[in-house]
Amino acid sequence: MWLEILLASALGLVIYWFFSREKEDTLPLGDGWWGPGARPAGPEDESIRPFKVETSDEELNDLYQRIEKVRLTPPLENSRFHYGFNSSYLKKVLSYWRDGFDWRKQV
Repeated sequence: MWLEILLASALGLVIYWFFSREKEDTLPLGDGWWGPGARPAGPEDESIRPFKVETSDEELNDLYQRIEKVRLTPPLENSRFHYGFNSSYLKKVLSYWRDGFDWRKQV
C-alpha cells in the first residue's frame, strides 16, 4: 500500500512539473522587424498612399484552374474541425470561390 502511495505521489509530481514549467515562446519578437533583409536605419515610411488593385483575365483563369485541380483528402469521420480544416467544408468554399464569388467586382 505504501508503495502505491509513493508511486502515485511521484507520478503526480512529474505531471505537475511537466504542466507547470514555464513555456518557451515559439516566435521571439526580437527587434520587431519582420521585413526582408536588415532593419532600415531610418524611420519607417508610415505614410498612406492611394493604390489600385488590378488583376488580369490570365490571373483569374489561373486561379480557376488551381481551384479545379485541388486534390482533397476525405475527412475523418465526425472529426469536424478538430484535426484541421474539414475537407468537406473546404469543397463548399472552393465551389463558392469558383462559381459564386464575383472576383471582378471585388477588384
